[in-house]
Amino acid sequence: AQAIINLTQSTQDKGWKSFESTKNRYWILENLTNQNYKAFRENMYKYHRLGMDVMSEKTDNARQTISSCMELLQKLNREKPNLYILQLFFTAKCDELVNIFTQAPPMEKTQIAKILSDVDPGNSGKYRAITSGK
Repeated sequence: AQAIINLTQSTQDKGWKSFESTKNRYWILENLTNQNYKAFRENMYKYHRLGMDVMSEKTDNARQTISSCMELLQKLNREKPNLYILQLFFTAKCDELVNIFTQAPPMEKTQIAKILSDVDPGNSGKYRAITSGK
């Protein structure tokens, strides 16, 4: 990934240079390879492998795993607000998260809706559907 970034710095192609924008391919790769965000990568593994991959077999356990992943993302968001990789994650996973947690017990619904709205306020209307059941 770093080799690609290095190669594209001398091209005229848009979306590869850090100074063009804070939301482009450069920053996606930077966030994914930066050692400071290792916890994000580990959390994504946990979300997909230990959460989504076992959802059909152990729904409650998978949902709890995903919930703990959201707590870790909330912590990362507080440490690094507006981290581009978090924005991309929630853009991609918002509807999936709503579907997962609408089946949760009431107390869990309230807690996760609050966490998700805190980390991803742009989709807080969708997250309200978790607790309202709509």
